[in-house]
Amino acid sequence: MANRISLNGTSYHGAGAIGEIVNEVNQRGFKKAFVASDPDLIKFGVTAKVTDLLDEAGIPYSVYSDIKPNPTIENVKNGVAAFKESEADCIIAIGGGSSMDTSKAIGIIITNPEFEQLIRDNQLVEWQQVYSGCYYGTLKSEIERIEASGHHVVFDVDVEGGINLKRIFGDDALSIFVAPPSVAELRKRLINRATDAPEKIEERVAKATSEMEKAQYFDTVIVNDNLEKAKMELMNEVSTFLSEE
Repeated sequence: MANRISLNGTSYHGAGAIGEIVNEVNQRGFKKAFVASDPDLIKFGVTAKVTDLLDEAGIPYSVYSDIKPNPTIENVKNGVAAFKESEADCIIAIGGGSSMDTSKAIGIIITNPEFEQLIRDNQLVEWQQVYSGCYYGTLKSEIERIEASGHHVVFDVDVEGGINLKRIFGDDALSIFVAPPSVAELRKRLINRATDAPEKIEERVAKATSEMEKAQYFDTVIVNDNLEKAKMELMNEVSTFLSEE
């Protein structure tokens, strides 16, 4: 059974997932697909399982295979150029993290031209689409400004942004994952806060559920079951890290 997840796009996983692609394309009224897949999946016929379905449904497509492990800005730029040249109006990503990350970055730039200029000028350390239609990035100039003033830089970013920043800065950065006691408690807190519509709350809960699986990639995890206790733990972690610089 295929499982459908809608966060910053629509993802399918599980048996029968590819069978949903044609329905998604048709229901959304797309006319041509940009199929992003890595060379190995094309070589072993995995990508063809999708493109065969598109052929059968009479949906035109263009295949983009310049997908690299840990994709670079240059890979994304090439993908953006290929997408524009293809005149497609949707992206179908096939594969694992590299294909997904490259495709998401291409989509962000295509739908937000200002990001394309920032990336082209190499002004962003990292960027992500956190929620549908909500994009965030970290400007290099801001980091340089804060460091020049003699202060330490504190990032308040989503999980993917945190993982990316840790990969970029390595041992020069301390990554902290602040987790709710449970998903049920998170939903309760969001409802009590009364600042979001029910559908937005469910979107946040779904995203948090996915993000909590990535806590293992952070230097330390702090469970916010008691605000004052969590604050003290965070301060201790940061103080210890700074004292070791």
